[in-house]
Amino acid sequence: MIILNPRFIHKTAKLCFLLLIILTSMVKADVVRGDIAPPGPPAGTNPIPDSEPTNVRMVSETVLIEIDADSPLDKGLGKVTATFTMRNLGDVDEQMDVRFPLDQTFDLGNLCGAPFFIYPSISDLKARVNGHDVATQNTYQAVPLSFETEPPPTTMLPCWAYFPVSFPVGKDVIIQVTYTAEPYISPNAAYGYSYVLITGDGWKGTIGTVDIMFQVPYELNDSNFISCSPHDCKVSENKIQWHYEDFNPSDNVNVSLLPPPLWQSILVERKNIDQNPKDGEAWGRLGKAYKGSIMARRGFRYDEVGQEMYRLSRDAYQQAVTLLPNDADWHYGYAELLCWNAEWDNFLVDSNEDAWRACVEQVQQVLNINPNHEKMKKLLEDYGQFDGMIDFSGPKPDYIILTPKPTNPAPVGTSTQNAVPATAIPSSTTEPAMTATLAETTVATLTTTPIEMPNASSTPVYVGGGILLIVAVLMFVKFRKK
Repeated sequence: MIILNPRFIHKTAKLCFLLLIILTSMVKADVVRGDIAPPGPPAGTNPIPDSEPTNVRMVSETVLIEIDADSPLDKGLGKVTATFTMRNLGDVDEQMDVRFPLDQTFDLGNLCGAPFFIYPSISDLKARVNGHDVATQNTYQAVPLSFETEPPPTTMLPCWAYFPVSFPVGKDVIIQVTYTAEPYISPNAAYGYSYVLITGDGWKGTIGTVDIMFQVPYELNDSNFISCSPHDCKVSENKIQWHYEDFNPSDNVNVSLLPPPLWQSILVERKNIDQNPKDGEAWGRLGKAYKGSIMARRGFRYDEVGQEMYRLSRDAYQQAVTLLPNDADWHYGYAELLCWNAEWDNFLVDSNEDAWRACVEQVQQVLNINPNHEKMKKLLEDYGQFDGMIDFSGPKPDYIILTPKPTNPAPVGTSTQNAVPATAIPSSTTEPAMTATLAETTVATLTTTPIEMPNASSTPVYVGGGILLIVAVLMFVKFRKK
């Protein structure tokens, strides 16, 4: 009979749970959709002819996507301006409806939307032909909301916007569209922005020239830029660009960024701290922003930049609670970061016990200041009341993990000359006092650096799930053999 060690079960279960998270929320929002995660919302596309075949060629396509870092964190909106030069290469004038998809469906092979995953469609599309505004009309399709009942309930989604355009022989026709697009908010804390090119394949021949540019209101660096696809994009200052000639569109373009509103808030708080290094609130907000850059609902950023972000978050929170020792909220924010790190053995941890001790120290600070802190109550529930580390059975919590471990007394008559003196377990949060120079260090950290374009082997990842899965299986097989 096999008897499983409880500690082995706990660690194996924890590892398997981590692997489940990893495998369902891999990094690249533009490649892997993830655990029941919906497809990205409409990000824009070049037009598609309503009838085929056609002798109209797309001579040039110029797309500018301006990402708004001042919009709310859960938005990160992009303003799209796309201009197309069209030319009729045939012998007969053509007139047709030009269509634009209002819902990004091409990767899924659906006409419009996907069951259960209903994103807002483009609602503010405006079109101009040769400098004149034209009215657009929408087509709709019923999309199922669930299959639990028969027939399934449905909702009507706008699928296409279309408008008539005349294409005289040999004359250029300029079509321009503008609209607002939302990013795909991935499970791993990244925002994915995309632009659909493949519909351009419906026109005559190849596209003469293609210029696509994503633009943000700050300088791009290795910390806020994650990846692009295709990988031949050019990154300079605040722009991500592609240029193609005689182009046959077979794929779409995507960029993955640290959420722009979040990076903008980091820049703001850095500036605040640079002007006033003793502003504890600014330090706390900075710690929270760094924390948000690596933590997400079903995953976390696990590359070298993620580790650096964790360190900066930890240091900023330490400054906040040092300057505002009686603020339970900043102690809670710090505790949330440390306890998350302890649970997953993530970053800068000498030992798991030290990590949990640092976490519990901040829990103790919160409960000493405000025993009824609502967010802390929720955190305690999420972590199972910190079984074995905190005893809540008495009138006051007993922080067992913080109690110094007793040492065995030397036997009577035995020399204690070489005995090791009993000392309290050191606190992992007892760090050297940070001065105003930390503000300078923080501001200097994560500055602009030359960006090497990621490829299949160098793109920052948020965990390699496959290797860990193999290790877990081998551990279990080895144990069973014993």
